[in-house]
Amino acid sequence: MLLEVQNINKKFKEGYEVLKDVNLHIEAGEIVGLIGMNGAGKSTIMRIISGVSTYQGGGVFFEGSQIKKLSSIQRKKIAFLCASNNLYEEMTVADNLEVFKKFYNASDMDKQSMIDELDLGKILKRKVSELSSGMQQRVAIACAMVGKPKLVMMDEPTVSLDIENKCKIIRFIQSHLSPETGILITSHNSKDIEELCERIYILRHGEIVKESTVKGVLREASRHNKRWIVSVQLDKEKRLDNLLQGYNFNYTEDSVDIYVEESNKKSLLQMLNDFEIISVKSEVDNLEDAILEVAQIGGE
Repeated sequence: MLLEVQNINKKFKEGYEVLKDVNLHIEAGEIVGLIGMNGAGKSTIMRIISGVSTYQGGGVFFEGSQIKKLSSIQRKKIAFLCASNNLYEEMTVADNLEVFKKFYNASDMDKQSMIDELDLGKILKRKVSELSSGMQQRVAIACAMVGKPKLVMMDEPTVSLDIENKCKIIRFIQSHLSPETGILITSHNSKDIEELCERIYILRHGEIVKESTVKGVLREASRHNKRWIVSVQLDKEKRLDNLLQGYNFNYTEDSVDIYVEESNKKSLLQMLNDFEIISVKSEVDNLEDAILEVAQIGGE
């Protein structure tokens, strides 16, 4: 087991409970998503795993050793890319990379590899403060990864990025997963989670309410869903306004989408027996809706 978090709790001095009996694990060779609303405790969990925040009860283990007891060499196997990126803004990109290279005891070859993979060659002499948020994020990822860590934690790695930078970072993350490494990611972008992660944890009010695969979350949300979308093929001139009185529906160029409750689905399909039905799908057909649905189920 690369990382194991067992029954940890976190309270602030005021008595507010941020985390409640959190359990999660990461195996080498997998990318795991940690998902929840703002304030759910995602960043707190990452700070605890990285060793910069305390916790009460339970334990956090990296490669079988307590995080609290890791040597400085072992700690350098864990990289934490936080939302504020930890860069030295008034230093150049080259100087930042050199600082992190020395911290992680990395080689010049490792540093050059990051420069090449993240396309940083043209900005090495520029100060970090002069760069766009997308370029700063690429520099931050290069600095975090230069030491070839075994566990990588990324807090919102694609937030506020344009499509080009987002795609580059996603491809970079995917390319750096190996049988020896594990990656933990938080993101508000469900499409990124769906593209990157096989397994996810859903966090609600400081508690893990669900651990599942992405496909498993979608399946569970569909089972609990009470609304369906029935899509029917139509000729361009044909409309079904009279037939669909009492239903909510939207026309597209050559079809109509009809929204129906579970209790009325069977009768609607019988009524549409003479029409070409394109699809009947759960209204929960994307990961973002599914996460909200499953989080509510798990938190009840």
